Amino acid sequence: MHLDARTLQEQMTAFVRAFGLHEPEQTPCGQPMSASEAHALSEIARHAPTSQKALGERLRLEKSTVSRLVARLEERTWVRRDPHPGDGRSALLALTPEGRQAADRLEAARTEKFRELFAAIPDDERVAVLHALTTLTRALDEAALPETTQSPARSVNPMETDAMGDSARAGEIGLWPIGSIANDVTEVKPMRDAGRRS
Repeated sequence: MHLDARTLQEQMTAFVRAFGLHEPEQTPCGQPMSASEAHALSEIARHAPTSQKALGERLRLEKSTVSRLVARLEERTWVRRDPHPGDGRSALLALTPEGRQAADRLEAARTEKFRELFAAIPDDERVAVLHALTTLTRALDEAALPETTQSPARSVNPMETDAMGDSARAGEIGLWPIGSIANDVTEVKPMRDAGRRS
């Protein structure tokens, strides 16, 4: 195989389409929501109560994009805004009972999807796949940084995690980095300010 930027682009495009990341109204695991809504729902489920600013930092999205995203989740009655006890001008995001049910369905479907995908990868290629995802994520992060702030990133060895013993966890490693590609596909504007990342 000839290796160059065009080859990378073609392989990434093939992956996005095969995995279903280009579907605007459905997640790769078949849930009826966009990829950006799924990411936001999961983050709020993990970290509630959380501020909209913190959500944007975790998702690497700009303020205006997060505002629209939260508004869509509110329209679906999945998220509510509670008063911030320390800041009268701010609110904290939390899931409604309907939102918790949606988040639980999403987590169950996602776990099953990645169990199936993990099982389909030959045993002797799993470490290489996880290492490739780690390398790709690091490259994306480095490319997003201004040249003056770039620094060598630590090489992450997939064997340092417990992923190889837990197929669901291994799937999670693959989901979130590639999920940022879905944001581009669904026309969500990524935040490029590295200083605001968590």
